[in-house]
Amino acid sequence: MLTDRISLILAYSYLYGASTTEGTIGNIVFSYTNEFTTNNTTKSFSTLNSLASQIDLIAPIMSINQAECAGMGIYELKSFSALQSSGSYAYVKNTNSGWNTSQSSFNAMVLDSFNQYQIIFDQADALYNKVYIQEYIQQQFQYIDCGYIQTLYGPIIDQIQLLYQKYKRI
Repeated sequence: MLTDRISLILAYSYLYGASTTEGTIGNIVFSYTNEFTTNNTTKSFSTLNSLASQIDLIAPIMSINQAECAGMGIYELKSFSALQSSGSYAYVKNTNSGWNTSQSSFNAMVLDSFNQYQIIFDQADALYNKVYIQEYIQQQFQYIDCGYIQTLYGPIIDQIQLLYQKYKRI
């Protein structure tokens, strides 16, 4: 749940910044990967407010001890739209060559800020992919804090904790 929250808050902060100059943000699409599957799924939110209201439900703030009892995944922002003051929509998407839009009225500096988002996300994703996750049965026939199964993280968790402290709150 730590990287889930980091990645959602990171995306929210950049989307919120874009909303201050580019208009109402909506049609927000993420790809989601978790530790239990190799398949990405798509998660979408109709508005920036709906994303904000769901973050605490999807990935609540928790301690590292609590995180040992929860799964971990990561959300990568893939696209969004902005309803601009002119009434036109700017569709912004993440491509292999960076963030792009076909709408020339979308502020180039704001668009470039999403390339900075991508750099930070890629750092978080690299940590997520390096974390040592091992589920094991601690003691048979005895209930423990996490039930019967607990997740152990390797030394990379310290770096994830630093990002978590930075991106824990909206």
